[in-house]
Amino acid sequence: MQGNPTNRLRSIGEDIPAFFGDPEAPQQPLPPPASPQQTTQSTQQAATSMLLLALRALSQRTIVAISNLFVLLTAASAWWLWMVTLPQPSIQQLVGLALYGALILAVDYLVLTRRA
Repeated sequence: MQGNPTNRLRSIGEDIPAFFGDPEAPQQPLPPPASPQQTTQSTQQAATSMLLLALRALSQRTIVAISNLFVLLTAASAWWLWMVTLPQPSIQQLVGLALYGALILAVDYLVLTRRA
């Protein structure tokens, strides 16, 4: 057998403080604290950059929501026109509604394919 395991652990335990630094060694002095004016300016700059980042994300989400709202509004307009003319439709109204529905489908298809 090579040595006593207790002595080996003791020698490893003695090396640990040397690895992490000697606790009895004099510590280096801390840098002087920043002036209150510098701290305020850096805090304001950080807050401004965070606000701009949040506004950028909000505006991007708004644009996506508006583009999705376009498809919903066009489909709702076609549905509303159908509901208005259904009680007493004429042939010209039905043809007009069919053409409007085809136009809405084409526009929505273009909007959805360009988004992808």
